[in-house]
Amino acid sequence: MNMKIRRRGDIFIEEVLLIAISMAVLVALVSLISGLFGNTVNGIMHLQNSVNNALGGFINDLQKVVSNAFNFTS
Repeated sequence: MNMKIRRRGDIFIEEVLLIAISMAVLVALVSLISGLFGNTVNGIMHLQNSVNNALGGFINDLQKVVSNAFNFTS
């Protein structure tokens, strides 16, 4: 048989490379998840602002209508 004898240094380098690759994948995954979470939060906040603006406009219009309905001086 023609087997290659591995030295301790080779195994150590492979382990370090595997750990580095695992850490890089983990960092990329965490970045992806935090980016998705951040975008979701920003979308919800934008939606909340849009709803608040729409409700504010509706209340202002309603106040004008009620004010004009009971304004007998004009």
